[in-house]
Order: sequence, then C-alpha cells, then structure tokens
Amino acid sequence: NSKPYVQSAVELNSEIIPVKLLVDTGGSDALWLFEDDSLGIHLYHKKYFEDFLGHGLSGSVYGKRSRIEKFILKDFELKNPNVAIPDSVSVIATRLVNDRNGSMSGEILKRFNIVFDYPHQQMTFKKNKYFDKAFSYNKSGLELEHNGIRLLQEEVFEASPGTMNENSQTSSGIKISFDKKLKFSVKPAFAIVELRNDSPAQRAGLKIGDIIIKINGRETHKMELQDVMAIFYGDDGETVRMDVDRKGQLMHFSFVLESML
Repeated sequence: NSKPYVQSAVELNSEIIPVKLLVDTGGSDALWLFEDDSLGIHLYHKKYFEDFLGHGLSGSVYGKRSRIEKFILKDFELKNPNVAIPDSVSVIATRLVNDRNGSMSGEILKRFNIVFDYPHQQMTFKKNKYFDKAFSYNKSGLELEHNGIRLLQEEVFEASPGTMNENSQTSSGIKISFDKKLKFSVKPAFAIVELRNDSPAQRAGLKIGDIIIKINGRETHKMELQDVMAIFYGDDGETVRMDVDRKGQLMHFSFVLESML
C-alpha cells in the first residue's frame, strides 16, 4: 500500500485516544475521524452540526462537524482543531483498510513543512508560521464547484489611422481613431452545489445551481475557486455580499457568517 499513514492521538472528551490516520494531501479539512464507541470516538457530549463533508467514491459524503480538545503528533500538539465525523454509510468500505481511524488533511498539514521519505517509510514534520493559527471552517453553508464556463463580453478599443471621430486623438500631427469592438472570452463558472439547511446562505435565499458572479464587490472570474471559498471561512459576524446568475436573471444577496461551534 503506497498511501502514507501516521500514528497519532486525539484528546476527545478528556481522553487521549491513539489513532491511525491517512495523510490526505488533497483534502481541505483538518481531521476526519470514524465514529467508534469502543475507542471513545464519538460526539455524544460535544456541540456539532450536520454538514456536507466532501466527495467519496460513492458520491457526496455527509456527517457531523465539531471540535476536539487536542490533536497530538509526537511532540506536537494542536489545540481545538476542527473534526469531521462522516456518517457510517459513506465510509463503510474505507473503514476496512488497515485499521484506519480517519485522516489528517490540509488544515493540519499546512501548519508543517513536511518531507516524505517513501523508501524508508518515514515522514519528517517541522512546524511553520501557520502552526499557532486558529482553526476555522466554512460558516456560510455553501459549497461551490467549477461548473462549466461563462462567456463574457467586453468592449475594447483598437487604434488605427483614419478620420477623426468621438474616440479620436491626435499625436504628433497624426490622426488616430479608436474603433470600438466586442471581445468575447471564456471564464470558469463557480456554482453552488451544496447548501446546508438553515444556514445563513439558505436563509438569505440562495439556491443550488446559482452561479456566483461577484462576491464582496469582486468579480469571481478574476479569482481562483479557493480564494472565493476562503471568504466563507471568515470571522463570525462578517457580512458576505453576492451577485448571482439564476437562470439568466441577475440577483443580489447578502448574509452574515455565523459560528455553529
């Protein structure tokens, strides 16, 4: 098996629980843990909310989001990390692999400079400037994806010698006219694909299938998807303003980010 795993531990409900985790470099969450009453991995005494967690081999994965007291990796300790516990149906096949208890992903990994030594089956971790940064999560209730393309129309002016018109200028005695032309360009479309029930975004009136045109005054076709999503990880109480295309109709929405934990 070429996938990297680490032996680590979590503090949950005041108990230190050893866990074997897949190192998931493609995931954006901090930790996924598989619920296991025999090990004490559960959220019976924790505040949590139900949410979309990501995509698996069988489709969309849903589950619970919460926080745990601590994540322990050798001599490193990270306090109050986010944790996601997928529902048992979504991970029934995954749980059979090598006694795996879950995975550690981007929100943990970004706090370290990591060297993978596959021949010797070792990993070296060195904490970096993000190590002490507080953990955050998506407070909007929205999940976006690249969903096709948008065809944008722009006006451009091309200079050419000729007669004077309203767009003409004179330079060194030479008359230059500027012809207005239309330019079409293809840009990615960011669409809402998941919408948490009773979330700030849903209460504001946003719907699955809406195409995000602007967010907080910025045109999304000039942004990367991760930059748009990062806005949803802002502080509790921050306002998000969005212009969306809903089946050809331009609509405006705003909502306030709301902490669930």
